[in-house]
Amino acid sequence: MPGRGEYYKQKYGGGRGGRGGGRGGRGGLDNHHQESFQESYVSQPSQSDTKPNTSSNAATQDSLVRLLRRIDGQSYNAYKDLYREQSWRFPQFSLHVTRVQSDAFAPPSCFRVYVPAADAKFPRDFSTSQIRRVALADYLHRNFHANCRSNRYDYKEASGGWSGSKGGDISVVQPCQHVMERTAVVVHPNGDVEARFTVGLPARGRTIMGEMASQVLTENVSHMVRETLLYGAYSNESKDEMKQHILSVEDQDSLRAKLKEKGLVAFVCNGATLPRMTGDSDKPLVEAGDDKVVTFQSPKDMEVSFDLPNRKVVGMGIPAGITILVGGGFHGKSTLLNALQIGIYNHIPGDGREFVVTENSAVKIRSEDGRSVQSVDISPFISNLPYGKDTKSFSTTNASGSTSQAANVMEYLEMGCTTLLIDEDTSATNFMMRDERMQMLVSDECEPITPFSYRVRELREAGVSCIIVIGGSGQYFGIADHVLMANSYRYTVVTDKAKDIAKMFEEREKLEPTKKKSKKTNLHWTDRKSKVRVSDERWVADRHGYLRSKDSPELDLSLVEQLVDIGQTKFIGNLFENKLMGKLNETTKNMKDMGEEMDKQMDEKGIDVFNHQQVGTLVRPRRYEILAAINRDRSTPFTQTK
Repeated sequence: MPGRGEYYKQKYGGGRGGRGGGRGGRGGLDNHHQESFQESYVSQPSQSDTKPNTSSNAATQDSLVRLLRRIDGQSYNAYKDLYREQSWRFPQFSLHVTRVQSDAFAPPSCFRVYVPAADAKFPRDFSTSQIRRVALADYLHRNFHANCRSNRYDYKEASGGWSGSKGGDISVVQPCQHVMERTAVVVHPNGDVEARFTVGLPARGRTIMGEMASQVLTENVSHMVRETLLYGAYSNESKDEMKQHILSVEDQDSLRAKLKEKGLVAFVCNGATLPRMTGDSDKPLVEAGDDKVVTFQSPKDMEVSFDLPNRKVVGMGIPAGITILVGGGFHGKSTLLNALQIGIYNHIPGDGREFVVTENSAVKIRSEDGRSVQSVDISPFISNLPYGKDTKSFSTTNASGSTSQAANVMEYLEMGCTTLLIDEDTSATNFMMRDERMQMLVSDECEPITPFSYRVRELREAGVSCIIVIGGSGQYFGIADHVLMANSYRYTVVTDKAKDIAKMFEEREKLEPTKKKSKKTNLHWTDRKSKVRVSDERWVADRHGYLRSKDSPELDLSLVEQLVDIGQTKFIGNLFENKLMGKLNETTKNMKDMGEEMDKQMDEKGIDVFNHQQVGTLVRPRRYEILAAINRDRSTPFTQTK
């Protein structure tokens, strides 16, 4: 009686000399090597040669159908025959294979469609600038995804156990509330449109279901392209909605660029909806049907207006300097700060935060117990540690709340950030403040921490602004430029009252620790250079903000709060596999220079310059989040450059 392995070979293929043995009639002994090949990505062309072959010499839709019918009933390995052509011409578009999965239980296969501008026919003025192309791609991506869902093309066969039918699903990355540069749908400068997705190539056990694969790759994909990637498929109402989507994103981007002209670091539009639906949903609370939602209204003495390319907006401008947000618990302080920290991104119309914008370099600072810190000069905030531990080049694999927050500040200053966003709820208390009672009990000589409140004016003088949520201490009143009070999601300016309170307490104080403490060290930051370890190992991202690979330490990015999409985490993992990253190690002089060069490369060549796998799951992060990830990577060595 044959063994169990022999039984499955006979039932699903894999016997010697047959199709299931792999290319060239290889026997089952080579299966391990075949699966390794299938799990890898096909060689990608250079960035300058990524435009698909749409010439008359390319294979056709009919030849794809014939191929799939020919391999129907064969072993799953026969799906590798898709590599022979890699692309097929359809009416109005071409279909391309990027990766073929090894079996029905492996990660799905990667495909992309390419629609020439002459067939897509989107108005030329929809793609005249980079921001318009990103906005159009975002709109098309949302419709591509919605069409896939509404037609149930994302339905996966999973019946009958091992021998039942599997796969057949098309998967398109789900978009979020933010409009960001993605690889799911790309609008090229010449008007060509490209969409990337995955397909679970169908099988029964390890036997190919060729007819079903033909329906998925020809009929279903064709329907999605015709309905979503061709301008002529849209109704007049949808065309107007598409235009308004593009103009809204363009205006948000323009508004952010205009902040500096008026001496502002942030702006919140009147009528904005800041609260979100739930703790795990980023949709506006108004969608929940809550008639008690309070929309934002600027205090009159902070109200400013902007004339944008397509409209005028009025709202609250937050000036450069030190701004404190105060108020009772649950009255809207953190809600406003959360909207500001996401104000670095544009938003879809209807999100409620479309015109809540923050200057491009604004970063959220918090404590991160347990994070890795390497060669960071934290001496402006922490010095004289027990046993003489060096804080001018501080390293640890398990930072405390205060040392991690000090490192976060110094690293972001090193990157060139000019606006810090801080919430006391996510901060180390002893890093943020130290009152006179504690100073009387614990002398300066015994306390290694210089609180942030002692340094914030020096940051202001160095051109760094701060927006800080404080609910438990008035220690910042005397040093703030502006104080806003939240009361039931209404905001009023209380700067004068806060200053009067600060003066009253200053007269009562007998000690002046601020002046003595701040003289111990001068505010400064030290440049560092990193050498990211680049290898062929695959990094896998999860929705909780972790990156994992086979041979490297786990990378925890869950507390880098301005990473808002798993695609950004995947992008960072992709960087660690990218040879271009190795070149940046050699050609850049410090972390800031590395970040600027990354942005330059992506601005000039597109996000695909770092997308060596040509997948559609990546989202562009800012350079600050990329560098934050490198700073937390335990396998990356750092050296100070001055």
